[in-house]
Amino acid sequence: FATRPPLRHLSPPFSPPLITASSKEMDAVVDSLLKQNMIIQCQVATGFISPMFLVQKLDGTHRPVFNLRMLNKFLVTKPFRLINHFKLPQFLQAGDFMTSID
Repeated sequence: FATRPPLRHLSPPFSPPLITASSKEMDAVVDSLLKQNMIIQCQVATGFISPMFLVQKLDGTHRPVFNLRMLNKFLVTKPFRLINHFKLPQFLQAGDFMTSID
């Protein structure tokens, strides 16, 4: 972190931007994430809160999206260097692996 994100008390009521709409679809997604141990229920008094919402996929199921925009403001990011085919020979080192994805 560049700076520590602010922590809030984790007791309702929460302000509207932090409230995730309740629905049977949201309940099903949260239950699935809990069963897969991708999320856990925690018993802490303070933390950083990010809202979650659902996006419907083409097959009718829902994809969970965690809005981490506010958390991103506190992160230090490394610059991303895109290597093109002209620079690739100088970039590769002995022992590197390559693959092709269609």
